[in-house]
Amino acid sequence: MNINGGRCNGTIIAGVTRPLYDGGARSAALTEARTDADNADAKLRHVREDAVYQIVLADNALHAGLSAYAASGALVSVAQTTFDTALTAYRSDVGSITDLTIALGQLLQASNASSDAYITALSAAAIIALSTGALGQAPP
Repeated sequence: MNINGGRCNGTIIAGVTRPLYDGGARSAALTEARTDADNADAKLRHVREDAVYQIVLADNALHAGLSAYAASGALVSVAQTTFDTALTAYRSDVGSITDLTIALGQLLQASNASSDAYITALSAAAIIALSTGALGQAPP
């Protein structure tokens, strides 16, 4: 830097270097980036396929649970009728306590089967909601 009579002079030298040959580093970096992108695409496809698989399984479980719940309603109705008949017969002294106890056991089993089917259907519906991302959102 020169200082002459109140004037400043200076010289700035800047340079940019670029190699003439990079030994394939750019090509290797590009290949690695493409490989990473391909791996990310494959992982995304796998996650999507897994989500669809879970939704299909949950949908099948929901339909099976709803069908079982509908069938169990008829089973509970028949078991209730059997119990009522056995109770009436017992009170009229034409039925035994054994028949009444068996009918009560069948009514309890039918009621448990109905509860299990209902819980299965609700669980499948929750899995569908979770798998589709609708869990926690207000219905339209």
